Amino acid sequence: MSARERVHALIETAVPMLNPDATFETVDDGEVISVAIEGDELGQIIGRHGQTLDALQHLASRAAALEEDGRRRVEVDAGGWRVRRAEELYLVADEAADRAVDTGERVALPAMSASERRVVHEYLREREDVDTASEGREPERRLVVEPFTD
Repeated sequence: MSARERVHALIETAVPMLNPDATFETVDDGEVISVAIEGDELGQIIGRHGQTLDALQHLASRAAALEEDGRRRVEVDAGGWRVRRAEELYLVADEAADRAVDTGERVALPAMSASERRVVHEYLREREDVDTASEGREPERRLVVEPFTD
């Protein structure tokens, strides 16, 4: 069974338990296995602050990694929630970066999940005037933005 087939089977089992009317599509582009879940009332699938969606994505990633030489990235989204959340995180990241540059001091963002921290790290990597780091222990691990110094 391929990584895509394992991911599909896992989602096919889990999604109907959370929302029997939801549908999903699994796409494998060779680098990323993407699962897009659609339907009405996806709150049960998304969970509080995306926790259920993160759990589904984690399980799908583990399923994809079975019998594979390399790890495959798996992205699971429901109703475009991750895209909307990323846009919110970009705004928070820009505000923190601007404040760090303006004040010359480190700015700690609120605690967030590993996947959300990764979104912010990757987004701010584009900026040459700040550095980012994650600090603390889960579930209070947070991202810190600081002005770039040579």
